[in-house]
Amino acid sequence: IQSAGAVLNASTTMILSMLEDDHSLSFDDAAKKAAETGVLEKDWGIDLDGIDAGAKSAILANVLFPESKYSLGDVAIRGIRDDKAQTVIRYVTQKKESNERVRLVSEITREGISVEPRTVPRDSPLAVSGRFNVVLLNTKTLGEISVRNLGGGVELTASVIISDLKNIENYEKKSYGVSVL
Repeated sequence: IQSAGAVLNASTTMILSMLEDDHSLSFDDAAKKAAETGVLEKDWGIDLDGIDAGAKSAILANVLFPESKYSLGDVAIRGIRDDKAQTVIRYVTQKKESNERVRLVSEITREGISVEPRTVPRDSPLAVSGRFNVVLLNTKTLGEISVRNLGGGVELTASVIISDLKNIENYEKKSYGVSVL
């Protein structure tokens, strides 16, 4: 793996998708609707200011490039509600037949990590909609590989954590013959 691009925050994807689908909807109204679905964090800034995506990006970077030892403080973050982002979002979402979408995109390399709103072509794997996340791996031998999954919300997060704990327990049983749970 040489690098990765990703959309790792389903809340921002949902908000941006709503703005694309309903040109009369304001940013604040889209955020309120996302909060009502349970996808947006109680403190909206965690999602809207890119903190959640930044933390996930640091974790993913450490999986892809373990020698890097990144933390949240190493990630250059710009969320979707700052003035520059809002200008781009309004411009792209108000076009009737736009070939672009705005997504909160993480760029992950050995040299660094950034999270910021970017325009992506409508046919790009990064142009996910609704509550979807995606990771686009750029590999040396296989080219681009994308993995897309449903994200966001307490129930889904809890389900993933329980699944991870079960996998850890199964690994521990196989490795050491003991149960950790």
